This record gives sequence, structure tokens and C-alpha cells, in this order.
Amino acid sequence: MWQSRDFSPWYLGIVTVLAFVSVGSDLWVFEQESGLQLGADGLLMYAFVLVAYSLQWFSSTLAFASLVPMFALTFAGVEALVLVVYGPVILGGVVATANRRFAATAAGLTLAWSISYPFAASAHLSDAEAYNAAWFSVVLVVLGGGAGLFVRLNLARRDADQARLAEARRQARESAARERRVLARDLHDILAHNLTIITMQASTAQFVGTGEAAQKALAVVDESAQDALVDLRRMLALMREEGVVEVGDEAVQERGMAPAPSVDLELGVARFVHGLEDLGFPVERRWGLADSKVPLSVEGTVYRVLQEAVTNVVKHGDPAHPCLIDVHLDEGDLVLVVENGVLAREPEKDRRHRRLGRDRQRWNSSSVGLTSMRERVSAFDGTVTAGPVGDDRWRVYARVPVRFSADET
Repeated sequence: MWQSRDFSPWYLGIVTVLAFVSVGSDLWVFEQESGLQLGADGLLMYAFVLVAYSLQWFSSTLAFASLVPMFALTFAGVEALVLVVYGPVILGGVVATANRRFAATAAGLTLAWSISYPFAASAHLSDAEAYNAAWFSVVLVVLGGGAGLFVRLNLARRDADQARLAEARRQARESAARERRVLARDLHDILAHNLTIITMQASTAQFVGTGEAAQKALAVVDESAQDALVDLRRMLALMREEGVVEVGDEAVQERGMAPAPSVDLELGVARFVHGLEDLGFPVERRWGLADSKVPLSVEGTVYRVLQEAVTNVVKHGDPAHPCLIDVHLDEGDLVLVVENGVLAREPEKDRRHRRLGRDRQRWNSSSVGLTSMRERVSAFDGTVTAGPVGDDRWRVYARVPVRFSADET
């Protein structure tokens, strides 16, 4: 009820100076031109006016509250002209800054006083003079309240604009953060798998016994590097072109690049199976889609999940145990299962003495891949679980609802 917004310091300074100058000027003119001494009640009313203006520095509601005793004094016969002239300015400040309920109460009280005081407290006035005084007082009150209402509306509009600007900035920050997460996820998905294969094959090429095996490993390195470069160029092309959300093979070919292998999930499964077998992992492949039609967006999402799962197999899997890659439809959902054996935990003394070889690589895990899987699949209202199965196996299970959008049917 008593809450109000702060006045501008410029307004407070200017109005306070003008109030003191105006009151001083009125007193000087009253004494010099009329030759009369202002009575104690008149001086009291001017003092109340100056107090009210000063209280605006603290709160407009306090300033108006100091006028209430002045209203009461006018009904006791005290001269009301000073209140009629200066009161509307205080009221304007209240309407502009105070709580809506307080502002309405103050406006109603001031208007009621303006209409009633000439008839209740001025017995020496004729009816015509009382009507004129009432109209003059009401007009000043309406002008003061109207000016305050105009300022209030402009302040509300400014606050709304500032709120919209703050919301826009917040959304821009969230959008930028979301874009950074998407870029980080896509860069991880594009590069992590191929770089893992490159590192593994390069390490293998150093320790194989024959030149033919080394050449085969280097050929895989070359193929993986080219795939990573094509995917990276494709991503950069999409980032540079505004308004492109999804791009198929035709758009990619227009840019002079090879079509994305991720468009065909079956081809992608075959490539990953071949890559794992080259690294010495026995793989069991199960393909249950047959001629089933699956939206390209769902295929691309499952492809990326498969890519990340295979990358983790290469990093943490045990080639002594078979790896399972299973893709099938189940009750209208596309299901992906990747299951592999995991390396037994080494004793600390063995870890200190590791030196060379594939199974002696140290792999860092940032959990970005698992987060990427969940983000991609959740966009389709799907689920991903990843965790141990028994004592020596690890399973990634993804389930994505198959629904066609208007442009995929």
C-alpha cells in the first residue's frame, strides 16, 4: 500500500528548488504588495507545503500523508489557497510513482476535498464564489493527477520495454549457450570416432610385424581422416549458410562434397562393423529393419548414437569378447543395442609399468559422448541407457519413436 518508486534526482532537485523559491516569493509579495502580515495559520500552511515537498526525497506516499493534516485545517477555517495551488503537484507525484491502490485513494481523497471544502469551511463565501472555488480546485487536481498518470503510463511502458529487452538478452544468452552445446556435441560426434580410429591404427602400425599389415593400418587411417575432413567441411558449410537447418545429399553434393554416410543407417552399421573387425573385435551384427521405412532424421540420430557407442567400444572394449550391434523395430520404435566386453581392471602396480601397445593406451573420458547421445535422442522423445551388464560387459540401449514429419512422408 505504501510502496512507491523513487523519483528521478533531477525532478526532486528542480521541484524542491522551485517550491522553496515559489513559497518565498508568495510570502514576499503578500507582505510587500498587500501590506498585511500573514497570520500564524497561513505560515503553518506554507510550512506544511515545504515539508511535503521535502518528503518527496524519501517517498511520494509520505509526502502526500503530510498533506492530510492540511486538509483537516482547511475545514477549521484556515486559508486553503496554498494547498489548492501546491497540493496537485504532490498528487501528481503520487499518481506517477505510488502503489496503484494508494494512488487511487490519494486521488479520490484530494478530489473529494476540492469539492467539499469551499462549502464546508468558507462561510464568508457566497454560493457562486464557493462553486467557482470548487471548480478551480477540481481543475487543478485533475491537471495534476492527469500529469502524474501520463508519467505513470510512460514509466510502465519503459519498464515493459526494459523487461522485454532483458528477456530478449536472456533468450539470446540461452540461445548462444545452446548453440555452443550443439556445436560441441556435433564436433565431438564428427571427430571423436574417426580420431579414435586414426590413433588406434597409427599405434597398431608401429608394432605390427609385417609391412603389409602396417600398410593396411595406414589405409584405414587415411580413410578415417578423409571421412572426418568431409564431415567437418559439411558442418562448417552449414554454419556459414544462414537459414539452413537440415541438408540432404543433394545440397551436400552441390557444395562439391561427398554425400554423408550417416544418411543410410544400414551402410553406417556395415562400416562400423568393418572398422571394429579391422581392430580385432569379433562383431555380431543383427539387422532387423529389412524394408521398413524410417525417417531420415531418426536414422541420422541413431547413426550418431551408434558412432559414439562404437567409439567407446574401441576405447574401453575387450577384443577377447564378442561385440553385438543390433538394430531393429519394436512396437513402432527404432531400437539400437550395442553390447561389448570390457577390459578387466588392472592392479595399480601393472598400471605403473604399462609402456607400449594398444591395450596400454590411456584414454580420457569427458562424458560428452553420453550427454550427446541423451540430448539427440531426447529431441525425439526417446531414451538412452548405458551401463554395465554383469561383471564384464557394457551395454548401450537407445529407443527412438518412429514418427514421420510432413516433409519426410
